[in-house]
Amino acid sequence: QDLLNPNPWEQTKYVDFPEGTLPVVAQGTWGWRYDWGPEGAAPIEGVQDKVATWDYPALVPGTQPYSVSGGGFSYGVNAETEHADAAVELAQWLSSGSALARQLVAVGAAAPRSGISDLAPYSGEPSLLDAEEKLATSIDVPEGDGADQASQAAQNATEQILLGKADGAQAASAFASEAADLLGPSLVSQ
Repeated sequence: QDLLNPNPWEQTKYVDFPEGTLPVVAQGTWGWRYDWGPEGAAPIEGVQDKVATWDYPALVPGTQPYSVSGGGFSYGVNAETEHADAAVELAQWLSSGSALARQLVAVGAAAPRSGISDLAPYSGEPSLLDAEEKLATSIDVPEGDGADQASQAAQNATEQILLGKADGAQAASAFASEAADLLGPSLVSQ
């Protein structure tokens, strides 16, 4: 039932995991601050000592375990803005050492470049420093063409199971049918 709620992560991330009844959750670096930190949605006493990360098992047999990294962010300046020079100056300042160190702590993100790990307040965030070290071997999970459509079909089939409207075989059939509609029948084997 919890997976059918508008915010399905609340039970797992804010109740079960902090209680210790769910041993593992997938989470980003912001979790130590906004989810389980002292002022987070579901604080865990001693979170730095109780919650740790690890690499996922090998993506392909015979390869090394890996961590997942998002694509990061960049600043853009509208070519038609009246104050392009000021906007560029702001983006440069936001990307500078001390401003970036503060910003990364505020959003709970690992530094996307070198030269930040020794700057306060970033230097006092062990979970972010650990995540930064993992960036060297992290991957942006590869997605092929049609990943969004396949995800939509999988979500709809899963919902049918959760609602009790389909068993596994029926959901698999619904998935294949919707995927064929969304991706084209030549890309789906049924």
